[in-house]
Amino acid sequence: MSKTWVFIGGMVTGIAGVFAAAFAAEEFDARKQPGKDSTIETENILALPEAKKP
Repeated sequence: MSKTWVFIGGMVTGIAGVFAAAFAAEEFDARKQPGKDSTIETENILALPEAKKP
C-alpha cells in the first residue's frame, strides 16, 4: 500500500509541476512584452456617436 501512495503522490506532484511551469512561462512572456494587454483592450473600444442636442 505504501508504494501506491508514493506513486499517486509522484503523479500529483508531476501534474502540479507542469501547471506551475506553464503559469511561470506565461508570466515571463507577459513581462517581456509590456503593454501587450493594454493595446488589445484599447483596440476593442468603440467610439460612440455624440448625442445631438435639440
